[in-house]
Amino acid sequence: MKKTILLVLLTLGTFSFAQEQEQEQTPSKKWFLGVGFNLMNNNALDENEFFSLKDANVIPMISAFTVQRKWDNNFSVAGQFFLNQYNAKNMHDGKTIAKSLTYTSANLNAMYTFDQHLVDVKWFDATVIGGLGAFWADKTSNYSFNTGLAFDFWVSKDVALRLETQGKFAFDEKSPSTNHIVHSFSVILPIK
Repeated sequence: MKKTILLVLLTLGTFSFAQEQEQEQTPSKKWFLGVGFNLMNNNALDENEFFSLKDANVIPMISAFTVQRKWDNNFSVAGQFFLNQYNAKNMHDGKTIAKSLTYTSANLNAMYTFDQHLVDVKWFDATVIGGLGAFWADKTSNYSFNTGLAFDFWVSKDVALRLETQGKFAFDEKSPSTNHIVHSFSVILPIK
């Protein structure tokens, strides 16, 4: 019983403190839209070449979409959609595949912006990412735990350029839908 009362008091104290801080930390814009391009590498984890472009899969069109909701200056949630392909010319998990396959991915990620602990400048945001995703290679589906980093460079108060890297760790190791890395470059705009 004492533990329950202590837990309730701590929760109420935290909630009260958060309400006081909310006015100072709530950003003026809460919703953001991002569009851009992505590179997907399904061979980097096997060869420990996380930023290698040798086996990068890319399509020549807009292929990364983000909708982000900021709760305060540090915490936000983002829904993302990536479109790409498993190119038959590239290695996938150390093997080749017979034909190119369409790749799609939908993700829901929590984001924590931490750059103010290192350097507090208005033109730069560094964010750690963690969440869950679902992805498909043609009709073969899989799920993933996502983790990564995003760096936003604000070129004006309403436009940012985002460089992002996510490791997607598959729940099921069925080829070619296994662990992979997605790098993306997006333009981020506030929408509300």
